[in-house]
Amino acid sequence: MSETWRMFAAIDLTEAIRDRILRTQQALDEAGWSCRWVPESRMHMTVRFYGDLEVSTVEQLQDELRTRMANQPAFELRVSRVGAFPGPNRPRTLWLGIDDRFEQLGKLRQAVDDASAAVGIDPEPGPYRPHLTVGRLMHDFHVDEDEAVEAFQEFGAYEPLFWVPDHLNLVKSKFGRGGVQYTVVESFPLAEPDGTVSDGDEDVYARPALPTLLDYLDASDPPEEPVRERHEFRIEPDEESESTSSDDDADDADEDTRSA
Repeated sequence: MSETWRMFAAIDLTEAIRDRILRTQQALDEAGWSCRWVPESRMHMTVRFYGDLEVSTVEQLQDELRTRMANQPAFELRVSRVGAFPGPNRPRTLWLGIDDRFEQLGKLRQAVDDASAAVGIDPEPGPYRPHLTVGRLMHDFHVDEDEAVEAFQEFGAYEPLFWVPDHLNLVKSKFGRGGVQYTVVESFPLAEPDGTVSDGDEDVYARPALPTLLDYLDASDPPEEPVRERHEFRIEPDEESESTSSDDDADDADEDTRSA
């Protein structure tokens, strides 16, 4: 039988965004929410979840991604809201939302899908809904609907954060001693930012954010100027994870991408 690896493609996060996730986890934990939180070492944004692939297919996929990512310009994304699957009135998986304001993430995902199709990988069912997983409620914990909606409105008052991903990672996940381990098989640099939005010639870095309604709900003061950071982080193997299930190896890749 051919060797297989459990794979997904992902974008790394900045320290500020990781801190936003940790702050959200801490606040909900202090409010008594019983959740299985995503550890900092496993925080990332999934672009495509593959599951088990033969090693030969992984190698072919690397070749395809290497070529296609070199033609995809780096772009700006915004993190600005908190939500839940399947919905805020029945939360099970908690996440931070991603605004693809210039529709560049969708183009990146399409390029990844094209590379995947070129090596015979079937498309994922359903639409792609980018998000950052915060945690999952324990099965025996139930939150009141009004309390859940109020919490999401409160966290919507956070100021939006911006970052510019400049590469895509192809990641292997393995459940072993100590929990799940992530290994970056290859990191694919993106092209230089083209500096324009999709429908005009405005500078993508100069254009101010248009806040969503949740950006201001229950906020005592308007959000401060958005924090803009350039991405410098890599996913590292998680050697101290306390996860109890091999299904946790792609926290926001496997379960969440399929339920998105």
